[in-house]
Amino acid sequence: MSTQLDRIDIRPIKHNKNYILIIERILEIIKKNKLGKNDMLPTQKDFARLINVSLQSVREAYSTLEVCGIIKTTGGRGTIVNIDNVNFFLRPSELNTLMLKEDFISCFELSKILEKESYVLCGIKHTEEDLEEIEKTLNKLDREYEKSGTYSLESDEKFHLEVAKSSRNRLLKDLMEYLWMVQKNNRRLWQDLINRKYPEFSDFPDRDIAFNREIYGLIKARDIKKIKSTTERYFSHLEKLFLKYI
Repeated sequence: MSTQLDRIDIRPIKHNKNYILIIERILEIIKKNKLGKNDMLPTQKDFARLINVSLQSVREAYSTLEVCGIIKTTGGRGTIVNIDNVNFFLRPSELNTLMLKEDFISCFELSKILEKESYVLCGIKHTEEDLEEIEKTLNKLDREYEKSGTYSLESDEKFHLEVAKSSRNRLLKDLMEYLWMVQKNNRRLWQDLINRKYPEFSDFPDRDIAFNREIYGLIKARDIKKIKSTTERYFSHLEKLFLKYI
C-alpha cells in the first residue's frame, strides 16, 4: 500500500556530509513536496539511508530544525512538519544565523554581488540629493577615523546602505539590510580587522577608507566600468584575508 512517505521525492547527498547541507536538503524536500504542518517526514534512520549520510549527521540536522520550530518529534507519529510554509526569508532568525555563520565565504560572495550592483545602479541612477546624503555618511566615517585611527561598523554600514538606497532598487536595499542583519555573528572579524588585530593586515582600515572614497568618486563620475573593476580588485584582496583567518 502506498503511503504519504512513499510519494516524497528524496535525492541522495553524494559527497559532503555536513549537517548544514542536510538541513538545506530537508527544507528543500518540505518545499518541493509541498509538505505542510503535521505532514510526516522519514525517520532519522530512513533519511540517513535515503540520502546516504551518517545517522549522527541526520540527528544533528533534525535536532537543529526542531529547536528552530520547523519540525517536531511526537511520541506516537514520529517526526512531522511544524510550520505551514518554508521560505528562506521566513525561517526563524536562529536558523538563518546558523546557516550563514556556517559558511562565511558564501555570505561574503553574496555581499560582493549585492554591493557591486548597488554601486553600479547608484552610479547610473543617483541624484545630487543622493550624493549629498552619501557624502554625509562618508564624512562621518572619515571624522571617526581621523580622530581615533579606527571607525565603527555601524558608520561603515550606513555608508553602504545609503549607496544601496540611492540605487533606486528597493529589493536590493532590503537584501543588503537583511544580509547585514544575519551576519551579526561575523561582526567580530570585521571589527578585529578595523582595530588592526592582525599585524600582517594592519593597513586594512586605510584600505577600506580609501576604497569607500574611491567608490564614491566613481559613483559621482558615473564611471560604471571602473566601479566594477575597482570592486572586483578590492573584494579579491578581502577574500585573501578571510581565507587565511576564518
